[in-house]
Amino acid sequence: GVATSILEASGRSEDVAYFAALCSDWERLISLHLQRKEYGLALEQLGSLVDDALARGSGRGAGTTSTAAAELEADVERLIVLSGTELLLHEPGATVDVWMRASFVDPIKLLPSLERYDAQHSATVASVVSSVHHGLRYFEHCASTLDNKQRVLHSYLVQLHARHSSDDVLSDYVSGYAAHYDRTYALLECLKRGRVHACVQPNQLERTH
Repeated sequence: GVATSILEASGRSEDVAYFAALCSDWERLISLHLQRKEYGLALEQLGSLVDDALARGSGRGAGTTSTAAAELEADVERLIVLSGTELLLHEPGATVDVWMRASFVDPIKLLPSLERYDAQHSATVASVVSSVHHGLRYFEHCASTLDNKQRVLHSYLVQLHARHSSDDVLSDYVSGYAAHYDRTYALLECLKRGRVHACVQPNQLERTH
């Protein structure tokens, strides 16, 4: 609004945050937190919005219209996608925790953020004794807990496992989710990464189809 624009121009960020919250201008509030590198506050706000969307979604048919609940979920999804890359790069664990609660979000919309994170993770993991790949953790959650069967998601999981997981974990994935990923892509990805043992399953599947 006009008031928040004037406050922004005068550099009064605390007042901007107050008025943004007062007006439920969550995009402006989250953007302000990101500008100030207040990633924890941005995630706290996103988490609150996710909880609200889930609560309203569960109340469909009991006073909350399905249209209103769906619109709120779409708004929260948009905010998660908009803030995804910056939050994932700076607070990957906490960001994925929020994403995993937001079961209504289409994970494919977060793929660009995950690819940026994977590039950063791959560049820094050599200097870390034990480093969890939170992008892998998120897509695994979508595949196993949410039973997401999107081919793009599962094909990207093959790539992540081929790059970051042990032979046993990679083999378990390619054998357990063979119906969902692109088998030609999986075979090529395993060969490119030198994961010969894990190539057996997609190679056998290719020969029988």
